[in-house]
Amino acid sequence: MKPAPFAYVAVDSWEAAVAALTDDARVLAGGQSLVPLLNRRLVRPTRLVDINGIPGLIRRTDGVLRIGATVRQAALERSVVAEQWPQFHAALVSRTPFRAVIAVPLVPPLDGMGTVDLYLHNSSDIARVLMADVLEVISAVTRTLAVDGLFGQAAGPLAWLVGPATTGRAAVPVAMGMLTVGLDVTSTDALALLRAHAYATDRIVDDLASDIVSRRIPTQHLRLDRNT
Repeated sequence: MKPAPFAYVAVDSWEAAVAALTDDARVLAGGQSLVPLLNRRLVRPTRLVDINGIPGLIRRTDGVLRIGATVRQAALERSVVAEQWPQFHAALVSRTPFRAVIAVPLVPPLDGMGTVDLYLHNSSDIARVLMADVLEVISAVTRTLAVDGLFGQAAGPLAWLVGPATTGRAAVPVAMGMLTVGLDVTSTDALALLRAHAYATDRIVDDLASDIVSRRIPTQHLRLDRNT
């Protein structure tokens, strides 16, 4: 089977990529996961935006190592990182044992809402992965999320996605990011601050996070060294 018709757009900058994206477009990076799904017509985008032409730069700016989004891990391991940042390079090689990932989108009725990442220790193993097995796993995950609901309690298809527990919890990582930037702390410390403040004020973490995201509570209000 061949893919359904689609428009192909190759871009060479992030600005061009953003301009080319539409609601029913898909981004083509490595293509190891997307192309098989296209061939089986499990996804039918009207436009494919190829970002492989965007330079994946590795550079140092103001003492900060910046790694572009299109940099492959293999290229990173062979780059100047090994010479200029040997400790980071050693950690990269030793603490990230996976050398390949297959990211497969969820199938209907959850298509477009997320992906399942399957990690492989060796990149050469990709050729031995049976797409039929991958799709069976994706179908099972989708079926569990969409139909069974959380904790196996059937509440109707997709009901849990718009329930208060899910929408409230979605604010937590956003609030953590705001605290990380606003207070110059790590993500671990940001979560600890959220929990500590919620406990001290007898609130739920999700509700506190929502107030931070909506700026009803400023991030500086959670500083440990504030005087008020």
